Amino acid sequence: MRKICALLSLLVLIGGIMAQAGASDQAAHFTFGTTRFLAKKSIGPQGGRMEIRGSGSPLEGMILEIPAGALDQEVIVRVGCNDGTLSLPSGAPSGMVAVIEFGQAPSLAQPATITVPFDAKKTGGPVQGYTINDQGGLDLLMLARLDRTAGQAAFHAFRSLTMTWVYLEM
Repeated sequence: MRKICALLSLLVLIGGIMAQAGASDQAAHFTFGTTRFLAKKSIGPQGGRMEIRGSGSPLEGMILEIPAGALDQEVIVRVGCNDGTLSLPSGAPSGMVAVIEFGQAPSLAQPATITVPFDAKKTGGPVQGYTINDQGGLDLLMLARLDRTAGQAAFHAFRSLTMTWVYLEM
């Protein structure tokens, strides 16, 4: 019972801190710039993979994998980068913002995996992913896999999104 009470107290405290941070002038915010699409591919129920190579963009090396059964019809999947500006109260922006569109599909039946490159030398702390909503606010994106040696972080997505990742301070 004590553990449950302690956990509930911790959740309330974290929620209060997050609410305060969201209401302060110090909240993270993204100002949208221009999106340049780097790749597009027709992907259907069989699934597919896209890798950003030779684009000269900050997203060089990003991989998008859509599993079989995630889509029920062929759609045009597009991946691009946005040159907007991210303001953070703490941590260091990656400088990379990906825009991923799953065509006319409102959502996927299974999550796509987005693997992004990161510079492990930039931080001793973890890499944290965020989706960026239409107002420029950031919402947490769950980390699926982290490989510090290869310099790759993977995230899951069920819908089209604009995303970035941040080097957190420890």
